[in-house]
Amino acid sequence: MKKIRVLSVLLLASSALAHSGQHAAGFAAGVAHPLSGLDHLLAMVAVGVLAAPFGRRGLLVPLAFVAAMVLGGLLGIHGVHLPFVEQGVALSVTVLGLLLAFTARLSLPALAAVVGVMGLFHGHAHGTELPPGLSAAEFFAGFTLSTVGLHAAGYGLGRLGARGVWTRRLVGGGVALAGIGLLLG
Repeated sequence: MKKIRVLSVLLLASSALAHSGQHAAGFAAGVAHPLSGLDHLLAMVAVGVLAAPFGRRGLLVPLAFVAAMVLGGLLGIHGVHLPFVEQGVALSVTVLGLLLAFTARLSLPALAAVVGVMGLFHGHAHGTELPPGLSAAEFFAGFTLSTVGLHAAGYGLGRLGARGVWTRRLVGGGVALAGIGLLLG
């Protein structure tokens, strides 16, 4: 019986690989999307840096971002209008940078709520920018994985500078300036 299960799994895997072209492209496009725009890249790393001082409990912050991002992405894919998405994305970069630069001390639930709203805007932008002909599920999986990786990188950076505030201030100042540039551009 075990041999039949193993053989079944191998057969299913090979048939899945035989039809991977469009889905792989959707997944790859999803992974690349957050890495290709400075607004998404900076915001997602900043979320991780903001979460770091809370230790393990701080993982609620990126989780709130990702959950809201997926919700926003679904809204965007299904054509639900969200006003001021691009301005919301640019403003989120600025606000995240300022929170870091001024080492704001929000409670964990308050920070998760603020970051969640920002994730909604970023997700909606992802959803409306789904390339035609690609699988939404594969694209979502890719950009979610990429986002989690960027949050983890920010979290690691924030943990390295956890003993002092200068890392957070330096990263925050750069992110805030980039966000202001996005708002003005």
